[in-house]
Amino acid sequence: MAYAGGAAAAAAAEEAKKALIGGLLVEVGEDMFMNLASQHRDRICVFGEVGTIRKKNAYAFSVDGLVFMTKTDRDIPIPNKTIRAKDISIPSI
Repeated sequence: MAYAGGAAAAAAAEEAKKALIGGLLVEVGEDMFMNLASQHRDRICVFGEVGTIRKKNAYAFSVDGLVFMTKTDRDIPIPNKTIRAKDISIPSI
């Protein structure tokens, strides 16, 4: 039984590495994103690469249950503390 508990703990640890952003996902333009980020400098911004053929940088942070995100071809200077994600998955409707 100890092995089963260890396997469950390992599976839980693997799931803990993933984060699902809850709330409404709002995609805005790069300028609007920078404006919102400046207004909410206390929020942590997560960024990473998305796309398979045409790669883009995706940036996101949360404010009051809304997740603001933007996609761009270039690196943008975010005034917030940032975390680079190993993998970002953006849900589609």
